[in-house]
Amino acid sequence: LYHQRDPNVALPLQLFMVAHSHFIACIELAFSGALKEACNTLRMGIDAVYHACLTFDDPALVRV
Repeated sequence: LYHQRDPNVALPLQLFMVAHSHFIACIELAFSGALKEACNTLRMGIDAVYHACLTFDDPALVRV
């Protein structure tokens, strides 16, 4: 993700940032005792990483 000005990298970069925020929220929820919410937030983060990897590998999947 070093070429941040490339339009094919913009969406995967945003999805990775969303996944990072989900992982941080998951850790906070887990330490506060809300394990069901932490698991759901972790799943959403994993989904964001999966979609980011798909769109990063095949930029044709993203239509501008």
